[in-house]
Amino acid sequence: MVDDASLNQAASARPGAGRARLFATLRLAFGLALLAIVGWSVPWRDRLLVHEGAAVASVPGVIVGPWNEAEVGFVPAPELDAGDFPPRLAADWAARPADGLRLARRAEGVDGYEWRPGIRRVWADADADAFLLPFALLFLAIIVGVVRWWRLLAAVGVSARLWTCARLTFLGVFFNLVVPGLTGGDLVKAVLVVRENPTQRANALVSVVVDRVLGLFVIIAMTAVAVTLSPDTFGELRGWVLWMFAALCVGAWCFLGAWPRRVLRIESLLARLPQAERLSSLDRAVREYTRHKGTLAVAVVLSVANHVIIALALWHLTHAFGALDLGYWDVLGAGAIANVVSSVPLAPGGWGVGEAVYGFVYAKLGAPATIGIAVSVSYRLLMTLMGLLGGLFLLTRSARAEAREVRGS
Repeated sequence: MVDDASLNQAASARPGAGRARLFATLRLAFGLALLAIVGWSVPWRDRLLVHEGAAVASVPGVIVGPWNEAEVGFVPAPELDAGDFPPRLAADWAARPADGLRLARRAEGVDGYEWRPGIRRVWADADADAFLLPFALLFLAIIVGVVRWWRLLAAVGVSARLWTCARLTFLGVFFNLVVPGLTGGDLVKAVLVVRENPTQRANALVSVVVDRVLGLFVIIAMTAVAVTLSPDTFGELRGWVLWMFAALCVGAWCFLGAWPRRVLRIESLLARLPQAERLSSLDRAVREYTRHKGTLAVAVVLSVANHVIIALALWHLTHAFGALDLGYWDVLGAGAIANVVSSVPLAPGGWGVGEAVYGFVYAKLGAPATIGIAVSVSYRLLMTLMGLLGGLFLLTRSARAEAREVRGS
């Protein structure tokens, strides 16, 4: 029998375990709540928007035929009668021909009709084969990311095979998406790469951080380019993106530049912090990359390729769901904004956060919010399939030991 003293001793062995479990539970609850809000607010049924002057009425029903055509058939919901219709629709409904009501899409600024497909129609109209190319593109994007990390490791003298980097990356995808609330994929990579390189712990750990920060920097830079090329499309989002990019550039300059480091007395500040020796070691490892400008340039090119490929996958998903009017640069900017926001660890795997942001940004671009939500869910499901591929690595005995170490860390 286990006595109370033994239980207390076991509990005190990991003093932060309770807080970690509480934080993971709160993140999971937040993500589920946000998903519930998105699910409640998204239109599940097709809707007809009737513009009459400044008024816009929304009528539920069923769109007959492809929803993205210039003209569609529409059948109002059976629980409605003519008295529930706005005047324009009531008149057209009363005069409808025998084959039903046919409506043409209105021109910008003119009274008339628009329509928005429900989420069920968006999914039902998509061809299953259309998901194969996005899956292949996302797999290719991960491989490009693997090569980038492999080069960053080699630059600071950490010897790692390309296969090892691929294995750790796919394990990270598995833990990040398939096991929600456990830990982030980057943390898994950090724990395991440090375990495999005990004599170069700081450089191995910092390679993961630099890999993530470099990817974030490039995606924000590409977003800034996208919103600059299409200022009218992104509207007020353009200012936020440009300010974020400027702040990131200033922060990098202050941390890496010799003159701002002297002015801000970075070394002195690190020396006064807890774990000063470790922090200084990590600081030196980060600055080591400034001596390898060629490697950083290659990493930037690989980051651009990574995000270009991801945006291409999102663009194909967008067209598969019928939003044919959105161009590649529109989707690149929308996907980059949504992925940056959903990368903030507010919910496991970004679920809920991503769907809300994708729906909002796609609506800003003039597409139905349901398309953005469908693209976000499809993207995450395809990445979950990637995570299942990473889970295959756990079938080996050594990988199961690594998984136990990740849980412990």
